[in-house]
Amino acid sequence: MLAAPPTSARFLVVEDDDALGRALGRIVRTYGHMTLATSATDARRLLSRPSTWRAFVLDVGLPDGSGLDLLADARATFPSTPALVLTGRTEASSINAAYDLNADYVVKPIAEARVRRFLDVATASSPSTRPQAPPSTTADPLQRCIEHLRLLLSQPPDALTRHAIGAAIADIKARPSEYGSRAVSIAAAALGEDVPTLYRYAGVAERWSVVEVSAILARKGSDGRSLTWSHLVVIAAVSSAAVRERLLERALAEPLSVRELTVLAQHSAETSTTLDGRELRAAVLERDLASLEQRRTRCRRELDAARIAGTSPPESDPQPQSSRR
Repeated sequence: MLAAPPTSARFLVVEDDDALGRALGRIVRTYGHMTLATSATDARRLLSRPSTWRAFVLDVGLPDGSGLDLLADARATFPSTPALVLTGRTEASSINAAYDLNADYVVKPIAEARVRRFLDVATASSPSTRPQAPPSTTADPLQRCIEHLRLLLSQPPDALTRHAIGAAIADIKARPSEYGSRAVSIAAAALGEDVPTLYRYAGVAERWSVVEVSAILARKGSDGRSLTWSHLVVIAAVSSAAVRERLLERALAEPLSVRELTVLAQHSAETSTTLDGRELRAAVLERDLASLEQRRTRCRRELDAARIAGTSPPESDPQPQSSRR
């Protein structure tokens, strides 16, 4: 979507990274006048002056404080000004805080299209002429979390987004008294998602922080490639931290496919012995063969049932009483 022509609208951008500040400036200035603050202190000084802001764009991690704390203070004076929170943190607490402050958020790395979409909406409506009440924080927490998840699911399914989804699901699991005992199933139904998939996402988020996941996926294996999210799902399902670490190192060193890693993880859970390369390949083939046999048996059973149904004589209508001799 093309940006609207520059207007007299004023935007406050709070970002301490020079490169990102310049990139945001290039985008925001196509919508109006941008004022850049590189710290929470500078931003508070600007917000204390009488002014009308069309929208705020704030980084969470600032050198002298949190962008979320800054926005919370700003809401006392600007309760309804559209706000976009930029964050590399995908913990459920950060996501919830952004929503409680009536703000949109984007997980880094930031796509220009997402910033423009926010600015399109922010500039489409006229700024309010009178103060409005701050956003309510008494809404059903599960519904609020479902909206968080819906926004995450609309983003590209990279590892950071999946980790953010997992962190939100893990938060739901950890607090049944707040969300309800069937909250994950309710959320999955509302989002049209598969429950086991959401639990697998949560499994990864419960094992590693987003920083740890990023560090793991940044490592290169012996073939020069990184592990995938599916590798992390398999390793996260292992209960022992020591075994998880061994699996991680071996997956990088050999390297292992997801199929091989799955077999190795299952073997590690059942016995303390390990499998060498030849034994692992044999175990994978045995697993594949067993799966094929199960599929063959199922298909044979369905085929026999279809043949029986096809050869059964159709049920005939009884003859009329008058035609009987």
